[in-house]
Amino acid sequence: MQPRVWAEVDHRAIAANVRTLQSVVGPGCDLLGVVKADAYGHGLCEVASTLVHSGIRRLGVAQLAEALALREAGITASIVLLGPLLDDELEPAVRHDVQPTLHTLEQIGPLARACERSRRRTPLPVHLFVDTGMGRFGCSPADTLRLATAIARSERLELAGIATHLGCADARDPRPTERQLAHFSELLLALARRGLRPPLAHAAASAALLRFPSARHELCRPGLALYGVDPRGARARGIELRPALRLCSRLVLLKHLPAGASVGYGARWRAPRPTRLGVVACGYHDGYPVALSGEGDPDRAGRVLVRGHSAAVLGRVSMDALAIDLTEIPEARAGDTVTLLGRDGEQRLLVEQLAHRAGTIPYELLCRIGPRVERRHLHRPAPPRPSGQPGRRSARPHPRNAPTMAR
Repeated sequence: MQPRVWAEVDHRAIAANVRTLQSVVGPGCDLLGVVKADAYGHGLCEVASTLVHSGIRRLGVAQLAEALALREAGITASIVLLGPLLDDELEPAVRHDVQPTLHTLEQIGPLARACERSRRRTPLPVHLFVDTGMGRFGCSPADTLRLATAIARSERLELAGIATHLGCADARDPRPTERQLAHFSELLLALARRGLRPPLAHAAASAALLRFPSARHELCRPGLALYGVDPRGARARGIELRPALRLCSRLVLLKHLPAGASVGYGARWRAPRPTRLGVVACGYHDGYPVALSGEGDPDRAGRVLVRGHSAAVLGRVSMDALAIDLTEIPEARAGDTVTLLGRDGEQRLLVEQLAHRAGTIPYELLCRIGPRVERRHLHRPAPPRPSGQPGRRSARPHPRNAPTMAR
């Protein structure tokens, strides 16, 4: 039995994007592949395996459960936890060789003691996170030297990197990003003068990697661009990224409506003429946003692809279904594939376009693809063997099923 909603993840596209981004940053800079949030909806462990197979040596996650799921799946690459650790996560992080980011002086002692309790034989690599202007994670620039000194003096920790995050790298105005980069460069010089400059500095995620050459230090942290989505400016610079995800559903019902008939909750759309309507087995539970409902402005309504032709969304998007106009696609039949995101023949729907119509960002649309949407992984290289189970292929681990931590 075929699923009613599925997402096809093209691993050849992801590998091609790795090569493209590596060519942009050049040989003096490595890529840290960001796979947080289930690899932006593409599949955490499957994507991580492809990134490692493509030469990525470091992965970035937001939560420890994601890191533990990667270790359980047999991923041995370095894993950097980009958000702060909680107290009950310290020892599991140490045991599974996860590299934390440190944001306050108070985090250093408990982490060092967790290393001692875990009987770790070598210092744990850590990354000092500095807030250069985003106002979220990281220590203040004024505290950077104090924290770097404390880490360097610890016998249990090793200062492997220093990081910041750029809050406006995808904005039209480059000046906020330039100010943050200038602050970061000043800090790196100050650390170097005191012999505290770590081997890795990293500030650039996808947008900054593509737009600001001065943000490319020893390491860059692409996320969105790995999945073929333009964070702003890649295509304008002739950098071709290949979208990796295609979201599909099926037509489950076709019917004819007379002129004046209404469609959907609230009866916000009425047929201006006799209309051939199709019902698609996908709704907002599956990640298709209500904001793309066809209730008013046609420039804001969603579009889907059927048999290589574009069709408009009619009425409000429901939890499990949406209606589309098939009047100009008479060959459409029940059971046909409907492309909600991606390519069908010569036509394609980019997530950037859908996000613009929906008044949101591509990140949100990708991450909202629901749990009942089956992921089909195409052209995937052989996965690693799961830890502790030689010779057996891994089931699809997910942070929900990661090894439990002490609560």
